[in-house]
Amino acid sequence: MPTIDFTAAKSSAQHWRMRAEEMRTIAAETRDSTARAMLRIAADYDRLAKHADDRASQDSLMLRVMGDCDELTGRGNAAHSNRP
Repeated sequence: MPTIDFTAAKSSAQHWRMRAEEMRTIAAETRDSTARAMLRIAADYDRLAKHADDRASQDSLMLRVMGDCDELTGRGNAAHSNRP
């Protein structure tokens, strides 16, 4: 079964959230019309973080279901293969 690095997906979401917060901080310090653009960018980063979280959740669920199927068909953990 292929392995998926959920840590990378989660850290990706955390990355986008940090970028969004950084944009908000800069926008708060900006006194001209660029602040609105920065806030839109921050909102876009928040959306990217949500998509990364959703993707990680879906991948996690899919792997759990696949693992359950493997156990049911006898292709599960080798440690359990010696059971009578």
